[in-house]
Amino acid sequence: MASFQETKEEIQRRADLVGLVGKFVKLKKSGRNYTGLCPFHSEKSPSFNVSPERQFFHCFGCKKGGNVFDFWMEYHGVSFQEAFRELARIYGVDLPERPFSEADRKKRDLRAKLLSVAEAASAYFSSNLRNGLEGSVARAYLEGRGLDPATMAEFRLGYAVNRWDGLLSHLQDKGIDPGLAEQAGLLISKANGYYDRFRGRVIFPIFDLTGQVVGFGGRCMDDSLPKYLNSPETLLFHKGELLYGLHEAVSAVRETGRVIIVEGYMDCLALRSHGIREVVAVLGTALTPGHVRRLKGFAAEAYVVFDSDEAGRAAAVKSLPLFLNEGMSARAIALPEGEDPDSFVKALGRTKFLELVSEAPALFDFILDLKSKMISGLPEEKALLLNEIAFMLKSVSDETISALYVRRIAQRLDIPETLIWRRLREQTPGALGEDKFGPGDSLEWMRSADDYGSDLQILNLMVHHPGSFLQLKGCNWGLMTSAPVTVELIEAFFRSYETDGSVVPEGLGEYLITDEARRRLREILLHPSIYTEEGLEQAVSEFRERHRQTELKELIRQAKEKGDISELNALLKLKGRSNKK
Repeated sequence: MASFQETKEEIQRRADLVGLVGKFVKLKKSGRNYTGLCPFHSEKSPSFNVSPERQFFHCFGCKKGGNVFDFWMEYHGVSFQEAFRELARIYGVDLPERPFSEADRKKRDLRAKLLSVAEAASAYFSSNLRNGLEGSVARAYLEGRGLDPATMAEFRLGYAVNRWDGLLSHLQDKGIDPGLAEQAGLLISKANGYYDRFRGRVIFPIFDLTGQVVGFGGRCMDDSLPKYLNSPETLLFHKGELLYGLHEAVSAVRETGRVIIVEGYMDCLALRSHGIREVVAVLGTALTPGHVRRLKGFAAEAYVVFDSDEAGRAAAVKSLPLFLNEGMSARAIALPEGEDPDSFVKALGRTKFLELVSEAPALFDFILDLKSKMISGLPEEKALLLNEIAFMLKSVSDETISALYVRRIAQRLDIPETLIWRRLREQTPGALGEDKFGPGDSLEWMRSADDYGSDLQILNLMVHHPGSFLQLKGCNWGLMTSAPVTVELIEAFFRSYETDGSVVPEGLGEYLITDEARRRLREILLHPSIYTEEGLEQAVSEFRERHRQTELKELIRQAKEKGDISELNALLKLKGRSNKK
């Protein structure tokens, strides 16, 4: 059996980080690397980089980065141990027999147990739907809603019997601790025991991107309230991050370049039943930044379906800033009065719904039209509307997009564009046209430096030409730079050489202590070398000379402090001779 370290290295050897990250983030080739919009923070310009050569990622915006394990942990919100096990499974690597820390083991075991409980509950609900009298009633309800058996099976729909202890008894028969089921959000505790959270409802299992059941949604089949009931927040289930159906829709979303967002489970399944597969649903909550951030990794454009009532219009207005903040294009699909996607597609069919998709206006235009119809044209009303729209547009950093929006506002409200620009800049001082920091900008700054002693140029030589840098082993780097991070990186470089007999720059992370040093290492690795092969010898020579001058300056300072006139005179003569060379 391989050791833990050998297994970790084997996973990293087999992993294709670009391929893995590309399943969750839309990447584009940019020179030697791939770039995309960061999945970990809001941004409009890509600052997220993946290096296929060095197999790591780094975001110049939020500074998050690392290797394949770091990405999996950050994106899926799991521990290292869980990421290790899951990646070993994905890449077909046998796990080592090595204990993790007690805290890691407990967290991993709890998550695994909760997933097991959720899976057992899902199987129980599915069995209820397929069998028995109560199941036949639920099946008839779903079939009456237009769902075919294939769709029910694909999404593993189920039924929770209308009893207080249906699931409780089943889990106890399976030897499952009710306390675990409570932690999974399936049972509710009471003074003398537990009772089922879901009763008398059609059940919709909710999956994460890996296809594991992490929660449930239940819908009543009559006029009972609440109509929908979701799992509570648990270790597995986070309503503001999950989207129903995304695990099945990813391929279609990538193929079409769009994602259709609807409000409910039945809307999502109805569209899929009619062959529209690039559809997801929110889980009984409004869209969140987390939803949009996740979707923009798969789709170029979102189509948001809104009801035509007051609540639907309000939802449209609230959603616009989310898409603007994330830099994701969005369009609005407004259904006829009294219709939802489920009823519309059943009544008029797939073709008519796709016509709505093809004719969908940009979300901004939809809201501008909606808002402008609500005013009479009085100057005071226009001013208030302009303030509201300017506030929504304050996060747009692309001046081209801003200019298009400004033109539309001017035409719609009959207001001079100059006035709108003035109002926008009052709302967003310094934001419009602001340059974004990225690897290209950083590299230009590095190229413009004419002093080889700058920290960035020292580190660039170190990571891209380690053989040349080894010639500078005797330098006192504490004198050459005052930045602790730079000193830490250089010390790690030589410590790696002394330990391993060679240096692999991308492997220096294990010798580093601070996150700041790891971040700086990633940033330097993402840039190409700023040295030509012909200039390497000169660069090393100039670094040596700079070190000699710095060391001489330090010796002069020490001689002055000690009051050693003889030593000081000798050093000053040495400095003079050096300056004449």
